[in-house]
Amino acid sequence: DLIVIFYLLAIPSLAYMVGALASGNPLASVGASREMKLIMSYELTFFLVLSGIILKADMSIGLNDVIQVQSQSGAFIGSLSGVILFWVAIFCLQA
Repeated sequence: DLIVIFYLLAIPSLAYMVGALASGNPLASVGASREMKLIMSYELTFFLVLSGIILKADMSIGLNDVIQVQSQSGAFIGSLSGVILFWVAIFCLQA
């Protein structure tokens, strides 16, 4: 489930790049290049955040399993690593 969410968040950026490159406009190519750089910078960081969540959820990638682990052992944000992951995720989602 988490991997599907990760890929669904990348679709608008990829569609923007494909549309810009298909237009043939030189300025659109610059915009597509900028979008590629942004994707490489924040998608990697967001993937690392998801990896941290998966590790804290006993190596489970299902959203229901992550919620179940948090209901049994407490919220992930209650730990220092959870707070760090939360803030990194917030900054990634703003980009």
